[in-house]
Amino acid sequence: MTDINSVFLIGRTTRDISDTDFSFTPNGTARLFLSIAVNRSEKNGSGYSDRASFFDVTVWGKTAEIVRQYITKGKQIAVQG
Repeated sequence: MTDINSVFLIGRTTRDISDTDFSFTPNGTARLFLSIAVNRSEKNGSGYSDRASFFDVTVWGKTAEIVRQYITKGKQIAVQG
């Protein structure tokens, strides 16, 4: 039996997309690099504190071209992979 891992993240983008984040591979496939921050609450003694986890994401193909047009710093997005 093969193991399968899946992740679903909802967070906010950490920066605006620059020209260096978007490129095409030698065979013409669009590629976009971005980073998202996902907040979570942790119990800390008698209260709670917020902590952030940061994830690097690579978006491919037509989706990368569309995301590039609409995503700016602080936009909330959902990522499944």
